Amino acid sequence: MMGRLLILLNILISLSWADMDTEGLLSRLYDWYKTNIVQTDGRVIDWQNNAVTHSEGIGYSLFFSVAMSDKETFYKIYRWFRKNIPLNENGLIPWLWGKNANGKWGILDFNDASDGNLWIAYSLLLGYEKWHDEELKKFALTLVKNIKKYDVFKRRKCLFLLPGSKFFVGSKTVTINPSYYTPFIFTKFYQYDKDPIWKALIKQSFKVWFYLSLTPYHLFPEWIDIGLKDCKISKIYGIMGFNAIRIPIWVLYSSDLPVELPLKKILIRKMFELSQQIKSNYKLICALSNLEDRVCKDFLSVSLAGYDPSLLEGIDWKRYKNNYYFLALSLFNLISLNF
Repeated sequence: MMGRLLILLNILISLSWADMDTEGLLSRLYDWYKTNIVQTDGRVIDWQNNAVTHSEGIGYSLFFSVAMSDKETFYKIYRWFRKNIPLNENGLIPWLWGKNANGKWGILDFNDASDGNLWIAYSLLLGYEKWHDEELKKFALTLVKNIKKYDVFKRRKCLFLLPGSKFFVGSKTVTINPSYYTPFIFTKFYQYDKDPIWKALIKQSFKVWFYLSLTPYHLFPEWIDIGLKDCKISKIYGIMGFNAIRIPIWVLYSSDLPVELPLKKILIRKMFELSQQIKSNYKLICALSNLEDRVCKDFLSVSLAGYDPSLLEGIDWKRYKNNYYFLALSLFNLISLNF
C-alpha cells in the first residue's frame, strides 16, 4: 500500500523506513492489544469508557486479528459477541454492552452504530476469504443487507450513511459522521452485493471528505448536518476530535481504489501536508482541534503516521498499553505500513 501511496503523492522527498522497526512495533502493540484489550473469553474492552464493549471495538478487533492471521483471537471475539449480543429489531448489532445501573451486564443501548456494523461485516468477509468459513460470509451478508436497508438513507437526490438507524434524521436536516464513511469497505460490499448504492457511497465519501478538507490545515469536523432539501452541508460540529482523526487513516486505506482519482490524489496530498504540520507546528493544530491537550500530539501522530512514519518516534508507548483507542489507531497505520 505504501508504494502506491508514494506514487499518488508524487513526493520529491524520501521517507526513511530503514531507521524504524515498524514490523517489530506492530508485533509488540498487537500483543498488548490482544492481551490488555481482548479478554480471554473474547470480550473487547474499552477501559477508558467504563470498561464497556462497543460494536466499533468488536469490528476493529476482528479486522486486526484477520490482518495478523490470528485465527484463534478472531474466532474468540466472534464467538463472544454472537453469544452475548443479539441482533436488534433491525437485524443489526447493538452498539453498547456493559454494566447497567443495577450492576448487571448486558446491552446498554439497542440502537446500532453503522461504523461498528460496517467493520464487523467487512472483517467477517475478510475472515471468510482467508479461512473459507461459510458461516462468516452468511452472517456478514445479513449485516450488509440490513445496513443497506436501515443505515443508508435516500431522499430525492440525497444519499447518506446514517450513524445509526434511529435519531439522526430530522424534519429539515440529517446528521452524519464523516469518519463513518469507509470507501474500501463499501468496495468490499459491492463485490458481494452488486448493488450500485455502494458505488454511490464510495463517490460520496471522497466528495464529502474533499469538501470538508477545504479548511485551514485540512482539519475535518466531527459531525455535520446536511439539508434534506438541497443536500448541502448546513452546520458542522467540532474539529478534529476523537472521531475525525480516523479520516486520514481511511483515506490511506482507500488509496489504492481505482475510483475518484483526482479527489483522492488531492486528499492524500492534503493529509501529507497535515502530517508535516504536526511535525512543525503541532501546538497550533492542537489548539484548533477538540482533542485534549495532554494527548493531542500523540493521537494526531498515530492518526497521520501512515503518511510519515517518523511521527511515531518519541511516543511513550507504555503510557498507552491499556488504551483501546490509541492502540487501535496505531495498529491501523502499522498494518498499512507492513502489508
